Amino acid sequence: MERRATRGRPWLLLLAITGCEPSIVEPDTGPHPDTSVDAAVVPPGQPELVLDPRRLELGDVPIGESSAPLELTLTNRGTATTSAIRVSVGGDDASHFRLTSNACEDARLDPGDACVVEVVLSPALDGPLSATITTTAGDLVERATLVGSGLTNEGLSVSPSPFDFGDVQIGGSRSQLFTITHPGSATSGSFVVALGGLDPSQFTRGTDGCDGVALSPGESCSIDVLYAPSVAGMHTATLQATATPGGTTSAALLGTGLPIGDPFLEPSTHDFGESPLGVASAAQGFSVRNTGTGPTEVLSTVLAGANPSDFRIASEGDGCAGTSLPAMGVCTLYVEFVPTTAGARAATLRLTSASGPAVSAALSGTGTSS
Repeated sequence: MERRATRGRPWLLLLAITGCEPSIVEPDTGPHPDTSVDAAVVPPGQPELVLDPRRLELGDVPIGESSAPLELTLTNRGTATTSAIRVSVGGDDASHFRLTSNACEDARLDPGDACVVEVVLSPALDGPLSATITTTAGDLVERATLVGSGLTNEGLSVSPSPFDFGDVQIGGSRSQLFTITHPGSATSGSFVVALGGLDPSQFTRGTDGCDGVALSPGESCSIDVLYAPSVAGMHTATLQATATPGGTTSAALLGTGLPIGDPFLEPSTHDFGESPLGVASAAQGFSVRNTGTGPTEVLSTVLAGANPSDFRIASEGDGCAGTSLPAMGVCTLYVEFVPTTAGARAATLRLTSASGPAVSAALSGTGTSS
């Protein structure tokens, strides 16, 4: 029997021993599944671990706080049970990441089973942070990347600091505006502002735009502080602002309270006698002496009372108005009587200051028509 080959197609000669005629049968050359082991196919009887997600974003977290916990799921997609699983976190920033729940440690996963690990970011440094979480089971190793950022609230500042209010008389006051600036990368907590130190009672907070306020990065707020000494001497205190998170900043406050001057006016009364209408009497001098241990505030001269227009400062002048008398200092002013109406006339000579004691003298005179 002749064996022939057809171009491009092999033929097989099948001999039938059943008594039938020999026949030529064409073999099945249709498509068949590839029975070789593909890279994505797990060989029979082997486990396969898959960690999901491969990258876990834990966000921006202020230093000293922790992020919300996020999950990673480890699944056995193989066809056999794993050996005991180990979980670890490594890398340069590993200390900033923490496992809050770990159901995978020492677990043995059957095919199709899974376990969950929870991770938080608790940064101690400012800036981007990353680490690697690794799961192992025998020779099987799976890794995922952990990323996040630490935000700082450090660097709070207050200015000016220190600040010296200088010399202020008892009963007087002086104010200064202080500014708190927050240069951190996270929003601060609400501020609590207080005065402390040795003499906080000598200082008071006026308009306060910081207390109870949270500052975003780069923002600032202001506080007005008043120094109003009630006793003489040097005084110190501290203006302190605290936010959580954020920290504490403070300014040193200084000031000196000066004793109040004690002016004394003499004579305390003077009668100018009779004077024709429109004719000035002889001028009368009045002396002001500071009998206190500190300077007086700036003095002002005032004519008041029933008939102040019938009296005036004489041409000899007023050496007291606009001056501050040192301890035991003296000034003099002159007053004359110029009646505009006949009869008895009266007025009061007063010397005052912004907050110090006032002194006065009673003035009288009689206007005559001839």
